[in-house]
This record gives sequence, structure tokens and C-alpha cells, in this order.
Amino acid sequence: FLPAFESIVQEGGVRGIMCAYNAVNGVPLCANELIAKELRGRMGFDGIVITDCGAIGFMESEHKWGGYNASELVAKTVAAGTDLNCGGEFSAELSDAFKRGMISTAQIETAVNRSVMGWLELGLLQDTATSVADWRRHVSMEVVDGPDHRKLAREAAQQSLVLLKNVDSTLPLQTSARRGSPRKLAVVGPNANRSRTLLSNYAGCTDKPGGDVDPECTLVNPLQGLMTAVQSSPGWEDDVAFADGVEIDTHQTSGIAAAVSAASDADAVVFIGGLITCQENGARRSARRGHLPHSAAMSG
Repeated sequence: FLPAFESIVQEGGVRGIMCAYNAVNGVPLCANELIAKELRGRMGFDGIVITDCGAIGFMESEHKWGGYNASELVAKTVAAGTDLNCGGEFSAELSDAFKRGMISTAQIETAVNRSVMGWLELGLLQDTATSVADWRRHVSMEVVDGPDHRKLAREAAQQSLVLLKNVDSTLPLQTSARRGSPRKLAVVGPNANRSRTLLSNYAGCTDKPGGDVDPECTLVNPLQGLMTAVQSSPGWEDDVAFADGVEIDTHQTSGIAAAVSAASDADAVVFIGGLITCQENGARRSARRGHLPHSAAMSG
């Protein structure tokens, strides 16, 4: 997994990295020597490393790592090369860790220096006039959601796809008609027509984490994309049969029969599963459905 991160550090010039919740070789990542050896050492990263939110607390509550208390976990996190904490552990425990000799003045100064330099680079310490004039504070949604960025996002998505297997050369789907009749496509699955799932919790298209989608931000969910592709292919019917089948955030399964029916009548079926909405949106379990033209055969 490291080559991708090495590329964004050494070629992309990224200045901030968030260490993850998981552990490698039994050691939670935010307190793992990999930060110093691999990220800061071999890759040469000198920017800010911040914990994922609550990661230090999870070392104790979820990982139950080493039997360490909160102060010890904070000390080990800073010693590993992590500068900032998303959460309250640094403010609550850093002073105690220092007084007990678990962390040195030099280690604290290193973390502070990297943090302040990062803030300077971002322009967070500018005076008012400079801040107002900073172009980074005036990037419109037309630029964020502009053609160049959409093209790049599409290319990144295409390159990230992994085809695990292709039984009987099913893919790519045939574009010609079948025995003189157009083919029928069915799309099933709880994430097929959920634009909210595309955004996770960190999208520039929401007014706040888990918030409402900016109406200026245009989204294309899987069902909409497949419908567009089918309607531009002469060998396929324009109408796409669609059924959720199940609700991804609940135990609702009453739509399974409709999904089976849609699949049974189709020449090809595309299933869209994936994460539940609240995986990244916390308690917010809403989904923004796409607005589909009447040509879509909606069922379930």
C-alpha cells in the first residue's frame, strides 16, 4: 500500500497527513514507528501528521493496546512523530505526560514547529488584509466542480477500479442488439441511486460534515451514469429497470422480490452495494436520491 502514499508525498508535495485508526503489526498507526521510519524517514515528509478523530482514545477502548493509560498513549503518539490530535487527548493528557517525564521538551517543540509552519503555509496566520486578498479564500464552486476537475475525478475513478474476475467474458457488455431486439439492463442494490453515498463525510459539496448537498454541485450516481450509457447505445433499451432490493441503513428487505423480478427480466444486471450511509455520516442516515427522467422504470 505504501507506493501510493510515497507518490503523493514525494511527487504531489502533500503537506498534511492523517494517521488512521487501524494497527499494523499490533501497534496503532498514530503511535507506530512507521511514521518516523517510513513517512518522515524514507519518504522525507516534513509536514503535519494529525490523528484521525478519536484515534488515541480508540487505542485504549478498542485496541486495548499494551495496557497503557491515556498519558502514556499521548506520549507514545507524539514520540512516533504525530504532531496534532483530532480530539481532546492532547489537551487533557500532554501536560501530565511531560511532568512525568514521558515526553521531552524537544519532542513537543518539534511537533509545535511543524504545526505552526503548516499553518503559515496555509495562510491561517495572515493579517486581515492579506487574508481577504488570498486567492484560496475565493475559489468558487464553478472551479471546484469545473470541467477540468470533473475530468480528473473521472480518470482517477477509472484507474482505481479493480476487476476481480470476468466469468465467461461478461465484460465489456455487448453493444449490439440480441437477435434483432435491444437488450434490457437492470440495476439493483441500495446504493445505486444514492448520491449521498458518493460524498462520504468530507466532500466539498456539503456545507458542513454530514450536511446538505450544495445545489450547485452536480452529482452523477451509478444509476444515472448507467442510464446515460445505455441511452447512448443502440443495442440496449432506453428504459432501465431499477430496484433497491434492501435498505442499506436499516433491516428493511421488502424490496427483494422487486429486485429479483427486475433481474429476471433483464439481459444484464448491475448490482451496487457498498457502505452504509452512516459509516461516515455518523448518526445522519439520510440519502439524497438522484432526480431521474421518467424514462427510468422505477420499481421497489
